[in-house]
Amino acid sequence: MTHPVSSPVTPFDAALEHAEQALEQVTQRLATREVDGLEAACQTLQQAILACSHSAGDGQFGSQRPLRLQKLYAGFALAREGLARQASMTQRSLQTLLPSSGPTTYGRQAAAFTRGDKTVAAFTSLSA
Repeated sequence: MTHPVSSPVTPFDAALEHAEQALEQVTQRLATREVDGLEAACQTLQQAILACSHSAGDGQFGSQRPLRLQKLYAGFALAREGLARQASMTQRSLQTLLPSSGPTTYGRQAAAFTRGDKTVAAFTSLSA
C-alpha cells in the first residue's frame, strides 16, 4: 500500500506507511476471523499509531498526508467497530452456552429457569 509522496521519506512517512500496513493486517484478520493473529496484529497497529503520533513533529504535512491520515483514521474506526461487534458476538455466544448460575456482583440474583426441582438455566442480563 505504497503512496506517492512529493517530499523525501521522513520518519513520519515511514511510521504512516507502517500504520497503514498494520491496519490492513487487522482488517484481514477480522474479515477472516483469524483469532490467533488478531491480538498480535492489534498490538502492532497500536504501536504503529503511537509511532505516527510521536513522529508527527511540527504538524507540517505535504499535500498527500492529510488524506492518508483521514483514510487511516476511518479504517481505524471501522476496525474498532469490527472488534466491538466480534467481542459482543463472542460474549452472547458464551452466555448462551454457559449461562451464569453464580452470585451476581452488582444488582440482585436473576431468577433461574426450573423444571420441577432441577435448575435448567438462569438469565443474568437482558440486552437488545
